[in-house]
Amino acid sequence: MKYTPAPIAIFCYKRLNLLKKLLKSLEKNKEAKLSTVFFFSDYSKDKDSLKEIKKVRKLIKDNTSFKRKIIILRDKNYGLKKNILTGIDYVFTKYKKIIVLEDDLEVTKNFLQTTNILLDKYKNNHLISTITGYSFPNHYIRKANIKKNFFLLKRPSSWGWATWKSKWINLKKIDISIEPNTKNYGNDLKIMSIKNKNGNFNSWAYDWTIKHLKSHKFCIYPKFSLIRNNGFDNYATNNFFKKKNFFYDIKNISFKNYLYQSENEKIKILSKSNYDMNAIVFLIKFIFFKLFYEASKNTK
Repeated sequence: MKYTPAPIAIFCYKRLNLLKKLLKSLEKNKEAKLSTVFFFSDYSKDKDSLKEIKKVRKLIKDNTSFKRKIIILRDKNYGLKKNILTGIDYVFTKYKKIIVLEDDLEVTKNFLQTTNILLDKYKNNHLISTITGYSFPNHYIRKANIKKNFFLLKRPSSWGWATWKSKWINLKKIDISIEPNTKNYGNDLKIMSIKNKNGNFNSWAYDWTIKHLKSHKFCIYPKFSLIRNNGFDNYATNNFFKKKNFFYDIKNISFKNYLYQSENEKIKILSKSNYDMNAIVFLIKFIFFKLFYEASKNTK
């Protein structure tokens, strides 16, 4: 192994069973025992959740899957956005790269190896700002005719991802007060934009996505997904993706090389096909949110 494993930041709240699944899947990665892990445990919004929070924190405390463990226990509720953004910035005070996981994910046994190799291989590639372990369903991949093991897309995925300190800092500087055209990457972004402009969408990942598009930076995706999202429950935050596209099994894949195919029209269609809402659903949501926010403004 020529690379130094990146630190892993795990963000968790109160989903004990999902966190157990994530940790169990990480244990199957041989790099886990060579890696430093940061746990960022958010605090409860109300008294009813304290019991679950305590169970999560005991699981974290007892875990021995990693070479080194740092636990950050929030003493008040940060919410997902603040917990992640402050957590990433904290890790970057000590390291120059990071792997980010939320508590509702599950990874393949080659996830850490693949992500670390990509972090090392593309650290000086100015086009690539982010790495993800997620990929789209196989039938979409086949339609896009992707020949390489990896591909580039301007729209990133926040399901099991990694980046570098310098590139994270550069993205943070991007002004998104005027948003770029997002039509080639999924009509869900339009709905998110309406909610975001009206202060009703507390999502770090939306801003991060728009900054990729605005600055023409790319996320590198594997051809086959190394990530499964198990978090389609009542605790999910800002979950737009309750579509069957996102429910599928993952397999352990070993890549012989780490070359990528550049973004093209077929890959853009791949993104749209995966994220687009049904036209009728989109229209209903678009009209609803437009009318809702206009009505809200008029009552102020």
